[in-house]
Amino acid sequence: MQIVGLTSPIPAPTKAFPTDAELQSVIDQAHAQGALVFANHLPWSLNTERSYNVPTLQHHPTREQLLDWGIDGFEILHEGKLDLPTLLFARKHGMPLISSTDLHAAEDVPQGWTLIKDIPLTIPAILEKLKNGETSFASHPTGIGKQIIWPENNPEWDKWAPLVGMDFGFLYDDIHGMYSFTGEWCHKQKLVVHQGRAVWFVIWTISAWVGYEITRWGVGMGYMWVQGRFGKKSREGGIML
Repeated sequence: MQIVGLTSPIPAPTKAFPTDAELQSVIDQAHAQGALVFANHLPWSLNTERSYNVPTLQHHPTREQLLDWGIDGFEILHEGKLDLPTLLFARKHGMPLISSTDLHAAEDVPQGWTLIKDIPLTIPAILEKLKNGETSFASHPTGIGKQIIWPENNPEWDKWAPLVGMDFGFLYDDIHGMYSFTGEWCHKQKLVVHQGRAVWFVIWTISAWVGYEITRWGVGMGYMWVQGRFGKKSREGGIML
């Protein structure tokens, strides 16, 4: 959820996964301060989590449930994706249309903007327009440009990276699903062992060992042949090899 217009902090739920009652309590406390509460990125939340046949956020309330709880609106454009069902739902219930409100970092460049016309740039005026659903949005699906600030590579890491990579991680996947941002995971842990990779690892290891032994035998035989052919002539010439 995204809360806009708080004047004082709201105590966070004590559990990693809040109950419906706790979420409703947050909405009620926000409204008591005149703030607005929005639900972000429903398509992302309800999409199937990778390696799991369940949503990314399990047990996510429906739009109708959130409306009953008192939610004020939804993010209808997220990462360039337009949530048309939620857009139609918001229009039906006179909710504001907001866009790109779930940006996590300074390098994230929005692909949509919430538009509010003919108001002074003050918090009360903006909140009033949002409450009345008097907003629109603009979209630029590919973004207007990206400024990504990455830290410089640390050369000291180069000497340790090969050792850290020797964990045979290609043989298994330790899957947790979506991280909950509260020190927990949203899905059950799954350890997937890639048996085919393990078999091929053994095959390639044996092949490498056999190849090494054949090469070593070939080099040894070649050395003995050179000794037998040229060593004798050298000894006859007074030169010892």
